[in-house]
Order: sequence, then C-alpha cells, then structure tokens
Amino acid sequence: MLPANQVGSALSLQSSFNISQTYTDNIFYEVNKTKNDFGTFLGSNLTLQYDNPDIVIGGKYSGRLALFVNNPGQNTYMQNVNINLDLPFLTKFRLTLAIKHGGGILCPRQRESIQ
Repeated sequence: MLPANQVGSALSLQSSFNISQTYTDNIFYEVNKTKNDFGTFLGSNLTLQYDNPDIVIGGKYSGRLALFVNNPGQNTYMQNVNINLDLPFLTKFRLTLAIKHGGGILCPRQRESIQ
C-alpha cells in the first residue's frame, strides 16, 4: 500500500486450484427421485486486475469439473467469467458482466459501490 501522498498503479495476477468432495442425498433435487451420491469437484481460478486512481479493471475465470461416483451421467464441466470495471472519477456505479458457459450473457443491475 502506498502512502496517501503518492499515487500509483498495480497489476496483479493470481491463480489457484482447488479440490473438494461432497455428499448429497438428492442429486436430482426432486421429491420422488431421490438418489444419494458422492461428488468430487476439481477447479482452477485465474484473476487479473489493474488498479490505479482513475480506473479499476479486472477479470476472473473459474472452471469446475464435477465427477459423481454413482451417477456418471451427471458429470459436468462448468465455466464462469466475470469482468469488472470501476471508474471512480466518473460515477459511483460499478458494472459487473458475467458470462457463463451454456447460457447467455448476464449483466446484473448496476449497484452503488462503497467508497
């Protein structure tokens, strides 16, 4: 963090990988078709962000591979991309754009950022 009298910019790149395991007693989320299963989730995250006093822009990618023991037909790969743009010198609003694989482009309502 820079002292208050110095203005600077920062570019950051962060990556991570995670593994998790879960048990569910109703993989299909249906009242009449309950089946239990163990799921293993493997995933990676990648975040790139540029910060300076006039603009903050960044993106985050997440990918998840879901593997199930008893119901391999439910195995899937999910992807998510988020793009953030913050222009503090122009407005108090922040725009977030989310793109999900297999769906359309989601653009949530703008919300006031906390300053």
